[in-house]
Amino acid sequence: MADVGFTASLHICTLAFHGEQLREANIDVLATPLIASAGGFVAFRLLARLRPALRARQLARTAEGIVELSDDIDPEARPRPRWRECSGTNEDTPARA
Repeated sequence: MADVGFTASLHICTLAFHGEQLREANIDVLATPLIASAGGFVAFRLLARLRPALRARQLARTAEGIVELSDDIDPEARPRPRWRECSGTNEDTPARA
């Protein structure tokens, strides 16, 4: 997926900009993954340097704040589909003569 977004960004740049602006936009698109990768590398290296007890305490604190968003949906509360599956007619609209 990241490759599709990267390619799309370059394509949009070619459609939106010309000349010097296109060159700058392409450099920005190409530099962004490099900067993000370097930032991630530094962040993980810093986290790896934490004492194991401190790291475990920090991870335990963040786990309590996770909200469960995958509750089951009540089937009675879901709206009925507007279109009938087999007939191809709209059940809310009267038939035309």
